[in-house]
Amino acid sequence: MSSRITSRWYWINEMAMPKPKTSRDPTSDLCPYNLAFFMEKHGLSKDAAEVILHTNGPSRARCDYAAEAFLRFKHMLEARTKPPAPSIK
Repeated sequence: MSSRITSRWYWINEMAMPKPKTSRDPTSDLCPYNLAFFMEKHGLSKDAAEVILHTNGPSRARCDYAAEAFLRFKHMLEARTKPPAPSIK
């Protein structure tokens, strides 16, 4: 009588690696973004959008926050690497 559900190892594996919760309701926060929509919404490249969506799971709020943080960091790096404006004498 060692079924999958009553097995002790089944419960240990479920606790160690829970399945991500998703929703098919497009208004839900747990409904994953469409890649093209996410790229357009935040002005990201395809590679950056794929990484952000993959690393932050199906949560739209987490993906939006990560995209905003990425863009702030990108702008900060661009501002640092620009040479100073020439002075006019």
